[in-house]
Amino acid sequence: MSKTNKIVRLGLEKTVEDLISRGITSSTAISAELEKLGEKVSLQSISRYFREKDYIGLPSTSKIVRLGLEKTVEDLISRGITTSTAISAELAKLGKKVSQPTMSRYLKGKREARKEETKTIMDGHINEHLPADLTALETMEAKCLEWAGEENKDFANRLADQHVMEAAPRWMELISSIANDVPKEKIKAVKEIINQCLSWTANDLRLQTARIAAMKQASSIIDMKLRYALGEGSDGKIFFLDSERGDQLVKDNSGRFMVIPGGKENNA
Repeated sequence: MSKTNKIVRLGLEKTVEDLISRGITSSTAISAELEKLGEKVSLQSISRYFREKDYIGLPSTSKIVRLGLEKTVEDLISRGITTSTAISAELAKLGKKVSQPTMSRYLKGKREARKEETKTIMDGHINEHLPADLTALETMEAKCLEWAGEENKDFANRLADQHVMEAAPRWMELISSIANDVPKEKIKAVKEIINQCLSWTANDLRLQTARIAAMKQASSIIDMKLRYALGEGSDGKIFFLDSERGDQLVKDNSGRFMVIPGGKENNA
C-alpha cells in the first residue's frame, strides 16, 4: 500500500473497512460518509485505495453475496447464461435487481480469484516437480535412442537372454519325447518352438509401442507445464477439476471454456 495515499496518511483504513462492512461500498458513498466525520477525501483517493488494496469484486459486501445469490448465479452460468447483461436480466425475472456493472464486477472478481488460485497451485506444482520432470525427459530420450539404435541381431540377443533360459528345459523335453524319429512329430515340435519365439517378438514390439505412446503423452504433459512455467501463451488454458465433487469443463455460448462446480447435473 502506497504511503502517499491519503486514506493511509490520515489513518482511515479501519474507518473505510467499517463502512464497507456496513454495505457502503462505492467511492462516492464512502467519500460522503468520511466528510460527515470531518475527513475530506476525494473520490480519486478512494478509488486509488481500492486499487492498491487489490479489491477484485469479491468482498463480503458484494451485492450478489449480500443477497445470497451466489448459487443462483452459478446455476445460471451452468445453463450457458454467462454474460453480465443476461444474468442481470434473469435475476430481474426472479425479483432480484442487480445492475449489469455490479454483475460484471462480480464475474470479473470470480475469474480473477480462480485465476490467482490456479496460478498458485501450478507454481507450487512446477517448483516441486520440474526437476523430476526434466530427469524423466532425459530418461525417456535415452531409452528411445537405445531402441532406435538397436540392430536386429542385438534385438534377437536381448529377447534370447530374457526368455531362452527359462524355456530351454521345456524345449529339450519336447524334442526328447519324439519317438522313432517321426518327421511329422519333429516338425510339430519345431513349429511350437518357433511359435513361442515369434510370440515373444510380437509381445516385445507391442510393449515397445505402448511405452512410446506413454512417453509421448508424458512428454506432452511436461511440455505443457514447461510452457506454462515460461509464460508462453498458456494463460487461461489450464483448468483444475475436482473429480470427487464432479466438476465438468464446458464451453459457454461465446466458445470460452469454464469449470462447472459439481457438474451440470448437480447444477440443474
